[in-house]
Amino acid sequence: MMQFDSRKGALYQQLADYLVFKVVQGRLSAGDKLPSARELAVEAGLNPNTVIQAFQELERRGISETRRGKGTFVREEVNTTALRHERLTKVTQDYLNEIRSLGLAPEDGLEVLKENIQHDR
Repeated sequence: MMQFDSRKGALYQQLADYLVFKVVQGRLSAGDKLPSARELAVEAGLNPNTVIQAFQELERRGISETRRGKGTFVREEVNTTALRHERLTKVTQDYLNEIRSLGLAPEDGLEVLKENIQHDR
């Protein structure tokens, strides 16, 4: 389910990030047609103009393309490996920021991460 919070930044950016995440997960693949702006606006509870801005952001980033009269599609050339790396870098940066906000060193976070990896096996 899509949930957006204006306190967490621009809504169009949150929607664009959500759609990129769906590509990274494989739930949207190269060549897939995205819902229309109107459909996605209703589904997400957003203004259609916000959805259009998100589509423009995806296009600017080379993730989607608009085909006149046909809609918006995930580009055939989308580099999911690069998108995964970009996502992992952001998550890692957020984790490091959280560690620092707790007054801890990054090494402390690394130890906790190692512990969690061991428990996950």
